[in-house]
Amino acid sequence: MDQLRLDNISKRFGIIQALQNVTLSFPRGKVTALVGENGAGKSTLMKILMGVVHPDSGIIFVDDKAVKISHPIMARKLGFSAVFQEPLVFSHLSVLENLYMGQLERTRLGNIDRSAMRQKARPIFDELALSESILDADMGSLGIGYQQLVLIAQALLYQSQLIIFDEPTAILSAQETDHLFRIIHDLKESGHIILYVSHRLDELSEIADHATVLTDGQVVAGYQDRQWSAEDLVQKMSGHRIYTPINEPVNPPESLRVMLEIENLRVPPYFQPVSFSVKASEIVGFYGQVGSGRSELMQAIFGIGRYRSGKIRLQEETIAPKNSQEAMSCGIAYLPEDRREQGLFPSQTLIANMMAGGLNPFRRLLGLLDVSAIQRKTQDMVERLAIKTPGLTMPVSALSGGGQQKVLFARWLARGEVKVMIFDEPTRGIDIATKEEIHGLIRELAQKGLAIIVISSDLPEVLTLSHRIYVMRNGIISGHFINQGNLQEEILKASIGLSMSTPEIEVKA
Repeated sequence: MDQLRLDNISKRFGIIQALQNVTLSFPRGKVTALVGENGAGKSTLMKILMGVVHPDSGIIFVDDKAVKISHPIMARKLGFSAVFQEPLVFSHLSVLENLYMGQLERTRLGNIDRSAMRQKARPIFDELALSESILDADMGSLGIGYQQLVLIAQALLYQSQLIIFDEPTAILSAQETDHLFRIIHDLKESGHIILYVSHRLDELSEIADHATVLTDGQVVAGYQDRQWSAEDLVQKMSGHRIYTPINEPVNPPESLRVMLEIENLRVPPYFQPVSFSVKASEIVGFYGQVGSGRSELMQAIFGIGRYRSGKIRLQEETIAPKNSQEAMSCGIAYLPEDRREQGLFPSQTLIANMMAGGLNPFRRLLGLLDVSAIQRKTQDMVERLAIKTPGLTMPVSALSGGGQQKVLFARWLARGEVKVMIFDEPTRGIDIATKEEIHGLIRELAQKGLAIIVISSDLPEVLTLSHRIYVMRNGIISGHFINQGNLQEEILKASIGLSMSTPEIEVKA
């Protein structure tokens, strides 16, 4: 394979135009970097190449021959492989079994030929400086760096000509990164086509030959022979878009007291302390790239995760929630990033899901539940949040994504006694109209005096919602901004390590 070329590739998901007329070339023996902020279309492009997603229009050419990648097996037959940031492995199986997954060597009698598999893997392991002794180890016992190397070995076993690296260094140590770069250099020299997706722009000048910038699903810039600077890439990624910040909090100034204060919190797997605060009636946004540590930090505050040291203060009182129940009793609410896996009970009714936050307000004498009151409250929430449902006893899985997210909102609104609301990706996978509704609900909660934290990978969302913005990178706060003026470039720089904004010292009102 001398060249892979994409010609006018477009893909739409509902009302979202993920890719629009993308035309790219990936030459043999070169590393082509693909960059863009969250939601730019990078993942969609990779999934199209790997046969997971099918384009709506456009043609893929391999050496000037049009190909149709209808499924992942077809991608593998074409010689395409991908090494993702979080390796897709079978943790309970051995390294050898993972290595040959889908292409087991067999004897003439049809039995698995482990001896032949080892013999075939040996020179590849030598090339990657991997010890043959790990072939019998469980894949799950290896570190992330070693798992990535095993997947690279698998790609070489498949004789892949195109190898996609998706954020490969986001969770690697410096030593592991150096080793990976040496391997990528050798792969390039041996004639492989390398597609390298990363938000770490500072490393691209070391590893990439060409760079392409995606913004809102479109190619906005292309650079050859390392003729770019990180600042050039950030400027193109931001697209010079202007986002109008929301108005100042509507409550009078004396009500803007510090509601939540985090002091030197150390959250695994990160080691640096994190400090920030949120005032009543304030919406504070947290932005960062994949693996920046935002969710881990908020989960520790909510009692789901653990923290090594530091203090959590709620209305000047130190708390240390050991679980989510204790956090809830203190007045902290958390809407998780993955609503189906972490927030909802899909097979249960809308009533059951909405009331899962607590039934104490509906208990009568002797602890009996007031079923009528529960039904009235649920119906009130359905009407208040405009949840489209044929009935309260429908399974919540029957609702749209936006409807399901509203049920999580309703759970906390029905509970009451909430002081701090943490929203983790509150509008992911939701249509624009429902997104605006949810934004309105978030603003309404802030106006009622709650302290609001919004974690989002959607920079426009952070900029349009937040009064202040914290940027995280590698588990630390790398930037702190008052949301005034055109900030997108500065926020992107802080999120990828091109600048470090020292958070201001905040004084309690």
